[in-house]
Amino acid sequence: GINPTLIDSPPDNEPDEDEDKNILSGKIFVPTDEARAEVLVASWFAGGGYEALTDGTRFEDQVGRFSTKMNNTTVFMDATVDLGGVYTLDSIRFYIYDAQKSTEQSKKASIGKDMLIQVYSNGQWSDVIVCPDNASLSEHLVIIDGLNNDYLELFLQGVRAEKLRFYISGAASADGITFQEIECYGEKVD
Repeated sequence: GINPTLIDSPPDNEPDEDEDKNILSGKIFVPTDEARAEVLVASWFAGGGYEALTDGTRFEDQVGRFSTKMNNTTVFMDATVDLGGVYTLDSIRFYIYDAQKSTEQSKKASIGKDMLIQVYSNGQWSDVIVCPDNASLSEHLVIIDGLNNDYLELFLQGVRAEKLRFYISGAASADGITFQEIECYGEKVD
C-alpha cells in the first residue's frame, strides 16, 4: 500500500460552522518531495503550486491553476492537508481546468488515471475513496456549462478526519493532471 507522509500545514483561521462552507479555504495541501518535483511551473499562471488548489481562484482563467508536468505518463499528485481540528466530511470536489477541454473525453483525460483519498483520525490513516482506474474516476465527473465549473465530486459519507490526503497518478495525456481548485464540505466537531 501507499505509505503517507505526515506533514503539517500552517495554522488556519477558524472556519464557519456552516456545513455548506468549504473547509479547505485558507488551508494548504503540502506535497511529498517527490510530488513537488512533478509540478509544472510556468510563467503563464501565477502561484501554480499546491497552494493554488485552495486559493479561491477557480473562476479566474489561467490564474492559480495547478498542473503537473505534461506529456509524461509517470506524473502524479500526492499531498496532505491538516484540517486544524476534527471534522465530519461530506464531499470533496476537484474542479478541473476546462478552458481548452471542449469534449467530455478531453475532460476525462485531465483528471488522472486513478485516485486514492485517505483520512487521518484517531492516530491512523484509512482509505475512504479508491478509484483504481480512469473509468471509475470518470463516474464522479459532473459537467456543467461555463468556465471551470466541471468537477469531480466524491462523497465521503460523514467520515471523521483530522487530516486529508489524496494521491492521483497521471493519465497518458498531453495536459498532465490539471485542476483549478479543490473544495471539501463538512462540519467541525472538535
